[in-house]
Amino acid sequence: MFDVDSRKLISDSMRDPMHGIHAISFSADGRYLIAGAGKTVRIWDTASGLPVGKPMVGPADDIQALAVSPDDHQIATIGSFFGDGRRAPIRLWPGPAVWPDRLCDKLSANMSHREWNEWVSPSIPYRKACQNLPVAPDAGT
Repeated sequence: MFDVDSRKLISDSMRDPMHGIHAISFSADGRYLIAGAGKTVRIWDTASGLPVGKPMVGPADDIQALAVSPDDHQIATIGSFFGDGRRAPIRLWPGPAVWPDRLCDKLSANMSHREWNEWVSPSIPYRKACQNLPVAPDAGT
């Protein structure tokens, strides 16, 4: 990510071994960056630079463009043309707005502050991922 005004690199933590990104978009609120390449769609949290979930892999399409719905509930991708001139079908993927709900439904607590410092970074301020869940106690406290 680059700062447009200063033209300086802000972060290179969103690199991905997807063999070149062909399509990119931000979520409506700018909180997520969505990228597509090959048959993979990946979502990053723009504040932390960390991926959100695992890459989503679909059928063998060469993603050429993507769009995010205004409510961030769906991502649409389209691939390149087939050999006979027909365009590959539009594929729909779950958007970034549904990821926290999917994750939080499977958890009983947020990370503890110790876990955050170990697994995310002590230099990134702690943030509850699931607002309706408690923060796990630090081990030994």
